[in-house]
Amino acid sequence: MRRSHRTPPTAHLIRRILGLSKGSGRPGTESVAKISREQLREVAMRKLPDLNTDDVEAAMKQVAGTARSMGVLIADE
Repeated sequence: MRRSHRTPPTAHLIRRILGLSKGSGRPGTESVAKISREQLREVAMRKLPDLNTDDVEAAMKQVAGTARSMGVLIADE
């Protein structure tokens, strides 16, 4: 069975856009970077074909959740 062309994992896209080699070893207590709303939107637009929504705002919330779990702070929060 062939795999369809899927986008890279969300965490990989976040690391790439922020220039990180890895996320925090202690998310919630140790942050490694801050991501802007524009960067969240960019990752969300790239991931949209693989997500279970067509709404960009909902996709941005999913990406923000992944970012938080990596120890990345969300701008404007």
